[in-house]
Amino acid sequence: MPRKRSVSGRAKARTIQNAIQVQMNRLNKRQRSLKRGGNLGKYKSKELLNYVGQTRGIKLVKAKRSGRLHIVFDKVRQPYQQYMEIRKKFTEFLKSRALSNIGVEQIRERTRKELKKTLGEEIGRKATDADVDRFYEVVTQMNKATDASLLSKIDPSDFNKLIIEAKEAKWGEDRFSRALGSLANVADINDISNLSIRREATELYHRYVA
Repeated sequence: MPRKRSVSGRAKARTIQNAIQVQMNRLNKRQRSLKRGGNLGKYKSKELLNYVGQTRGIKLVKAKRSGRLHIVFDKVRQPYQQYMEIRKKFTEFLKSRALSNIGVEQIRERTRKELKKTLGEEIGRKATDADVDRFYEVVTQMNKATDASLLSKIDPSDFNKLIIEAKEAKWGEDRFSRALGSLANVADINDISNLSIRREATELYHRYVA
């Protein structure tokens, strides 16, 4: 359908908000599909939800009847550059295979094979989807970790084995932190000089174990 023309006869310019709205419609459709498939909040969709929740200019709202989450503009108008950043980020999300049910299953299958190879029989049982999803998230987080991060000092498979053991044995935060420090070759994770590392260990405990 052709764009409406102004009084001068020129077609109205497509605004950046219009372009983002098209993207939001597509992303909301993806979210509905992921929710039906039981995959909303996992893999790339988890990153999307976090991004929207932390970004000025957009927000998540929940439909009253269906309870579905929708990405919408917030009421506060943002500078043009902010909308450009949002558009760029949304483009990245829409290109990701991990934002579809088929893509999630493909990633799970590849990760399951990697998990089987790296853990061998140490896991003691068949890897569940929860094991696979967690391992994928761990590897993703480790790839983002800086040299100063605790995660940057640990092999992903070793960390995943530690998580499995800690969850099944119901470890407390202190025991998990000390074991994590040992994996990272930190002499005493509770030492005052290792405050930031201890804080990271606490965050990892509550994210993956508690």
